[in-house]
Amino acid sequence: MTRLLLKVQDLSVSYFIRKQEIVALKDVSFEIERGEILGIIGESGSGKTTLAKAIIRSIKPPGKIIRGKILYEGEDILSVDIKRFKRDYLWRKISYVPQASQNSLNGVMRIIDHFYDTAISHGITDRNTIYDKAKEAVKMVSLDERVLSSYPHELSGGMKQRVLIALSLLLDPELIILDEPTSALDVATQKSILDLVMKINKELGTTIILITHDIGVANYIAKKMLVLYAGQVME
Repeated sequence: MTRLLLKVQDLSVSYFIRKQEIVALKDVSFEIERGEILGIIGESGSGKTTLAKAIIRSIKPPGKIIRGKILYEGEDILSVDIKRFKRDYLWRKISYVPQASQNSLNGVMRIIDHFYDTAISHGITDRNTIYDKAKEAVKMVSLDERVLSSYPHELSGGMKQRVLIALSLLLDPELIILDEPTSALDVATQKSILDLVMKINKELGTTIILITHDIGVANYIAKKMLVLYAGQVME
């Protein structure tokens, strides 16, 4: 099995607004091997989140991928039928924890219901199986099983962030993309989240892409870094 997991080649993304083209990414190239932690750093507006969304095929109008390839285990996932991508790749091979992810939990659903929805949408329908996997996932992120019966408003910001990371682990992906996972958290909670990410990387062998504007965060966790500025790779 090759060590190379993901290779991005000359990826360019633009947004078309009022007949004007705004370049978000220009000829971005990088690669990441299995088991690595890659830090993607840059200021706000540098294209970090756009890059993450391109990898998971969620660029929506007025955004458009202009050119480039995203090779996952050698297959260009940009050329894969979108239904097949969502079925075979999203959550199963690549999970994404979005920026401000604490706000993405549905306030009227229990935590376990989020796990049920995700698993059922990927063909796992036995609720006992789903519950057991959810229990393992929340244990991995150092949360008690009782969290599964809670509603989002009953959890702290740090707990909700851990829940989202646990949810990303549900279908045993090889790659997890974390977009600003420590934003809006206090310093102590930030460190606990970063330590958790390193634990997942070490114990499960999961490859991690960590997106952040904080070079100190990236330096603490990443084995290598990609610096974006104005949509281009600086170093």
